Amino acid sequence: IAAYLDVFSKTGLDAVTAAPSGSGHTATGGVISDYTSGSDVFRAHIFTSSGTFDVTELGTFGNTVEYLVVAGGGAGGNGSNSGGGGGAGGFRTNVPGTPGNHTSTAPFTVSTSPGSYTVTIGAGGNTTGADGSDSVFGTITANGGGGGGKSGDNGNAGGSGGGGGTASDNTAYPGGATTSVTTPSPWPGPSTQGSAGGSGRHNPGSWEGGGGGGGAGAVGQDASQTPTPTAGHGGIGIRSLIAGPNYPVGSPGPGPSTGGWLAGGGGGHGNSNGSGGVWNGTSAETGGPYAGAGSGGSPGGHGVQSTGGGGGGGGSATTIGRGGSGFVAVRYQIASIATAK
Repeated sequence: IAAYLDVFSKTGLDAVTAAPSGSGHTATGGVISDYTSGSDVFRAHIFTSSGTFDVTELGTFGNTVEYLVVAGGGAGGNGSNSGGGGGAGGFRTNVPGTPGNHTSTAPFTVSTSPGSYTVTIGAGGNTTGADGSDSVFGTITANGGGGGGKSGDNGNAGGSGGGGGTASDNTAYPGGATTSVTTPSPWPGPSTQGSAGGSGRHNPGSWEGGGGGGGAGAVGQDASQTPTPTAGHGGIGIRSLIAGPNYPVGSPGPGPSTGGWLAGGGGGHGNSNGSGGVWNGTSAETGGPYAGAGSGGSPGGHGVQSTGGGGGGGGSATTIGRGGSGFVAVRYQIASIATAK
């Protein structure tokens, strides 16, 4: 009765918008971000270091969660010739509407009873041509990005493949492939978690360029002599809003909405034998770096931490870019806001 008579605190919207209904899981772990998308209210648990996602009580919106698991990026390659860019860490998610072809439509089942789920954040590769480490959420594993190729070496396979290196010959050294998804088994979603790296190439007496590392959203570019000698750009990453539209995760990317980009491939390093540098940015899009990846150069740029970005290729052991560490986020619905009629 007192609440009914309290006319001074009313806004008039009480008759327009119904109160939120339902309840979400009772859970802890990571940094928590609550936000509204349309009529749904979500809670995201954001992990930039290893930990556990602990569920003590299931909510009323079902027993599933949506996830994003990004592994650590690979390091760039190096050598007396130019090195390839590191591949991005594998990118796995089941959030509807995520761009790219790495989204599973199969939900991850929390359980019919509460429990704890391990979260492992993969480290980026930190030595010449080193692969990134896997990131894990429960039974979902994203593989570390492949390291970039050194002199005379191909790029390594990984979540996204590393770019190929170069040698003192007119030979193309291929980038690494993206590894197939294997967990959980049998996996019902797409079998890829990234893209292949581009090829590196040396044209004696003229130029040399490492291939770009693969990104979650596109393959790494091949080094090319025409129309301008160019080392390979890294493949672009993918934008995710799993943590909410205003939570500062990820890195800049193309377009008017620049936040939330993850898992970009590192750029290859190049030179043109005294006639000017040809190392490049990190992305096939104009104006990188994007999605946390490092640009190729001397020194190569490092992948941004907590993005899974690949490191840029370099020209010596001291100039390679290190890969960025991985990222995990888990979200679930905690309420629904219905407009009264």
